[in-house]
Amino acid sequence: MKKLISILVLSLSLLLCLTACGSKMPYDLSGTASVELHAYDNNSTEPFAKIVVDGEDVATIVEMFSSLKLKELDYAEPSINGYDFWFKDADGNQIAKLSLPYGSSPWVVVGATTYQDVNGGVDLDYLAQLVDMTVSAGPAPAPGSADRGGRPYAPHIGIYVTKVDVTHILSGQLQEWTVDGEQLDDLRTWADGLKYEHKTYADGQSPGDTDGGEIYSFVLTEGDYPGFTYVINGPDDCHLVIEGEWFVVTNPSMPPIVVPE
Repeated sequence: MKKLISILVLSLSLLLCLTACGSKMPYDLSGTASVELHAYDNNSTEPFAKIVVDGEDVATIVEMFSSLKLKELDYAEPSINGYDFWFKDADGNQIAKLSLPYGSSPWVVVGATTYQDVNGGVDLDYLAQLVDMTVSAGPAPAPGSADRGGRPYAPHIGIYVTKVDVTHILSGQLQEWTVDGEQLDDLRTWADGLKYEHKTYADGQSPGDTDGGEIYSFVLTEGDYPGFTYVINGPDDCHLVIEGEWFVVTNPSMPPIVVPE
């Protein structure tokens, strides 16, 4: 009888520990070679940033999630997604997908199950910095990015940027103004959605050397990216100039901002 009681007490203790202390991540993430990460604004269903993380940051993310103590929740308040993570092996096969919602509590969604982050192991400051510093450069980065500390050539407007100085040139007329607030959010989403390929041109033969056209120059005085120029020579003939390098835009569209009258 005493032995049975001891077993029951031990079982109850283990159960209480699992309930209060949390359990480990239900996936083995040790084989992760890369992590695809999508980041969302707290008022948007579309990601403002899509990046592929590799190198030392993969090990940091894997360690962060593997060390979490998770407690399954029967019910979670409605929330908006903050981050999606796809953990992939060296062959590109998916190991796991995890999500971090915006909400009043630190939650982790694994599959269709919602867990509480009991030990507060998710470093949101690190994730925000990672997104702001390593936005994907698109399908064909220009040469020389390694000489610039690895920063990609990208029309990137970081989440911490609060304003963008705009110069607009059309038919020889120049206008300058500053974009912030909702227009800045729209501009950030538009820029992140552009697809482009690096091009080289002989002197005097670049798209900027043609007559006519329309030019938007976006100057950033905050963050690590200086800005970019968008050259419009026609509805299907648009180009980016990023830190002196030319890129042809493969999904051209007009910037979602209003030129002041």
